[in-house]
Amino acid sequence: MTCIPNGVSRLPKQVQALLAYAAFLIVGVAVLDDYGAGFDAGDQRQIAIKNLDFMLAQAESLREDHTRFYGVAFELPLLLVERILGLEDVRDIILSRHLLTHMLFLAAALSCLLLTYRMFNNRLLAFLALLLFVLHPRLYAQSFYNSKDLPFLSMFMITLYLTHRAFRKDTLWAFLILGVGVGILVNLRIMGIMLFSATLAMRALDLLLAKRRTQHVVATGSAFTIASGCTLYAVSPYLWVNPLELLTALQELAGIQVNPSEMFQGNSVSAHHLPSHFIPTWIAISTPPVALLLTAIGAMVICTRGVAQPLEALTNTELRFGILLICLLSVPLVVVVLVNASMYDAWRHMFFLYAPMCLLAMIGLHWINATMKKLPNPWKTGSYALVGVGMAVTAAEMIRIHPHQHAYFNLLVDRKTPEHLRTQYEMDPRGDSCREGLAYLLQLPPPPPPPPPPTFRVLDGYSISKGHVVFPKEERERLMLVQEGEDFRIICGKMLHEASANISGEAVFSKKLYNSTILRIEAAAIEPNLELARP
Repeated sequence: MTCIPNGVSRLPKQVQALLAYAAFLIVGVAVLDDYGAGFDAGDQRQIAIKNLDFMLAQAESLREDHTRFYGVAFELPLLLVERILGLEDVRDIILSRHLLTHMLFLAAALSCLLLTYRMFNNRLLAFLALLLFVLHPRLYAQSFYNSKDLPFLSMFMITLYLTHRAFRKDTLWAFLILGVGVGILVNLRIMGIMLFSATLAMRALDLLLAKRRTQHVVATGSAFTIASGCTLYAVSPYLWVNPLELLTALQELAGIQVNPSEMFQGNSVSAHHLPSHFIPTWIAISTPPVALLLTAIGAMVICTRGVAQPLEALTNTELRFGILLICLLSVPLVVVVLVNASMYDAWRHMFFLYAPMCLLAMIGLHWINATMKKLPNPWKTGSYALVGVGMAVTAAEMIRIHPHQHAYFNLLVDRKTPEHLRTQYEMDPRGDSCREGLAYLLQLPPPPPPPPPPTFRVLDGYSISKGHVVFPKEERERLMLVQEGEDFRIICGKMLHEASANISGEAVFSKKLYNSTILRIEAAAIEPNLELARP
């Protein structure tokens, strides 16, 4: 029962996994230049520079910097690659960051595949797990330019694989490796401490249930704890000054320095005072339906087994891992509500929840397939076929809206009423669509007679400079970012809500997604002989 070609299916599973990784990497390289720089790319890079300066020269600037708690376990390697390769042009730097961020995302997808195979010994199910992880439109787009939230999601999935491996193998070496992974995870975002706590809790439970293996359980638990702490200390320069700063980082968990407003269900709400259903709603309306359905089924399967077999839930590695996944998915949502944590830009701070969702979805799919096997043909393979169709629909949608997958919405919201989505939700909170607007200006014909390549004065503003840096130097020089006297204004991101009263006016260029404007260009001053092509 496989849709994998016979020649490929006979290859070792590790080789198949690497082939899948290579295939998606080729696609990633092909579309690498289609996305603008992330909103925080410059800030994240500066944080890495500050940390590197501190590490090399003990510079004092890091000690009181509020960004010292931002994890650099991924940003520092990005900076080191940039310097080793001698990259100087901003475009080369940005594209190298995009490629490495995406490669880590694909490594997480590979971990999802290997973990699913380890759980079910089913190659087709494992391949579907990889597809489910990669084919999340919003995450796929941001896997190139979001070097803050996507590395945490990626490392979360990798660490879940290491967790399952450690408890399945139950060796000192496996728990040491898990400790290193968890230390890096906590550095990337302090929220990772919940996986550290969960691992210790499960090891403590093993200690209570152990008979003759008490010494082994203590040894592995200690190895995990020491490896986690040493790794976290090694990759967190702010701890070198005072290890107790970790407590301050925990206090910062629920707070943010800025207070942006969010368009949510037609209302402008403060990031500090969000409704309790903010994150669940965003997950529900911006995740492919097949993932939502399978996740719900998987969670019900685990809960049913846990209630029916409470003793097995304490000792059975697979069932206990399923319960861990449910906790990792639900507890953060509860904590966010209880501490009134500040969130903004849809659910990007909680992207890591998609890791346990994917694995719960595979548990659900495995249960459906096992149930259907009891039915007569052709129902036996019906579950895989339906899931395959669902993933194909998602893939087709990602191709259709490329490169704006970051603004994906599913069928749970009205995607047909003109401008409905734009007036109800943040379609493009960080202005990621501005790159396409700048690319459009560069394609405008020059006025006759042929002069040197025309220069376009563009009003600098929300995210414009982030889209500007990804163009080659000669094209960047044609796009002059000015504070006044502009030829064109590019309206995107949150500016679209501010311009809602005039959104029906004349535009040089506009881009719609789901019948709602996501990008528009207005001309402030146009030469009479400059003929502009309208969409």
